[in-house]
Amino acid sequence: KIYFFIGNEPNSARQDLNLVEAIQRSGSSSHIVRHGMFGDPRSRIAAHHREIDAALAKTDLRPTFFTQNVMAGIPTVTKMGQLYWAMDDAKLTMIDIRDIAECATTVLTTDDHEGKSSILNGPTAVSFHDVASALSEAIGKEVTYINVPNEALVGSMTEMGSPE
Repeated sequence: KIYFFIGNEPNSARQDLNLVEAIQRSGSSSHIVRHGMFGDPRSRIAAHHREIDAALAKTDLRPTFFTQNVMAGIPTVTKMGQLYWAMDDAKLTMIDIRDIAECATTVLTTDDHEGKSSILNGPTAVSFHDVASALSEAIGKEVTYINVPNEALVGSMTEMGSPE
């Protein structure tokens, strides 16, 4: 079995397609467990995932928003007591990457998962207001969620080194 994590770096598409082509050339009938994504089908990442989907027979694990993504905002949380994100009042289920690893381990070490697709999410839908409240309690300082336009969030994350 092969665990295939599709990345989000600018050169990920080429690297991922190289792996797909190598698997196809080898004639291997390996069971591929793909760590995909659950999200906006219009995104650049989703388009890349569709390209990979067309080329592989696999088990598809599609996690929602990683809980650890919130850590990108920790500097402003601790310095200013503010958490910036572009979610308005929407709720989403966040999943811890350790839970994703546990699920992937199960799929890789047991049978009967071939050809299946699973959306992986956390136990409760939360808003970023809820996240700010939990952070307030954790650090002992009031944290306020501030909704920002998506373009501002993407610009800020790009400035910090995240791929577009």
